[in-house]
Amino acid sequence: MIQTEAKQNKISYEELKNTAPVGMEPRRGGRKPLNLGKVLLFFLAVMAVFLVFGSLVQYYLGMAGVVITELMFLAASLLFVYFRKEDFKKVFPLQMPSILALGGTMVLWLGSFLSVTVVNLILAYFFPAGVYGESGATTAVIQSIPWAVSFLIVAVLPAVCEEALHRGVIQYGAQNSIRSPWLLVLLMGVLFGCFHLSLWKFLPTAMLGAMMSYILLKTENMIYSCFFHFLHNGMQMLMLLAVPGLLIQSVIPASAAGKDLFDVSAARILPLSIGLYLCLAALVPFLLYLGNWMLQRARAGKRMAFFPAGKEKKYFWSILIPTFLLLLAGTLVLLSGVRGIMELY
Repeated sequence: MIQTEAKQNKISYEELKNTAPVGMEPRRGGRKPLNLGKVLLFFLAVMAVFLVFGSLVQYYLGMAGVVITELMFLAASLLFVYFRKEDFKKVFPLQMPSILALGGTMVLWLGSFLSVTVVNLILAYFFPAGVYGESGATTAVIQSIPWAVSFLIVAVLPAVCEEALHRGVIQYGAQNSIRSPWLLVLLMGVLFGCFHLSLWKFLPTAMLGAMMSYILLKTENMIYSCFFHFLHNGMQMLMLLAVPGLLIQSVIPASAAGKDLFDVSAARILPLSIGLYLCLAALVPFLLYLGNWMLQRARAGKRMAFFPAGKEKKYFWSILIPTFLLLLAGTLVLLSGVRGIMELY
């Protein structure tokens, strides 16, 4: 009886030959999923258009040119996804954010901001002309239009347009090829650093790009990486407009007015600033751990121990040791900077 039923339930080859296994049906249009190679080619194409067209637009139109190029990044990303018939919800994962995860993103941003500020100050110490020259040109462009408009262009647009390109199209394709999360985060950081086309900005922007990609991996929600991008660009703009002048006026005495600004800054002001931010950066290990824990806690939706059970000492010392080393280094550099400032009087 059983054998008879089995024979009756057999499916002929003719019925099977044009079917696909469940879960492996061809995508719309018969295209294979995006992979690393395809998104890298897309990235290179976008950068080529930017170098030929975008740079000229920004040169002649200033901040209006920045708006055009940012919208170009967004349009290119959306059109690429549309013509490839990709799923917009998968390429651009956007869900309602949670308060806890937004708080965790802010904590991770603060830790990243302190880290990047230290790197920027060290670069300014060794390469003052390059760093100051580039930031001075950027400040002049930003100050050429009303502050509110500048803030919209500098803080809001990149948080949408650049994130659509990097955390959207590029990271989606890269994730289909790279299984190691750390390798993926590293690659995304390198691409984000290259994207800014500046030797002086490469390392800081690579660090920020890696953190935003890490946040997307942890949350699977682009809202948080966009929020991180907005926070950083907004704070950078505020500091770019306000801090340099205040710092120079408050620290450099009148007796140094006739000296070369780069020499005074590199030899006197920057060691003091580096030492101060190194001391503040002693908070970074704790901030990064806390922010990551908040993201995991928000995604889990339930109570979680701050340290994994049985590994409390390991995690405690992994935070305490780098904290102590950063504080020690910051104190030594700070004392050196104070001594340098005293020599000006």
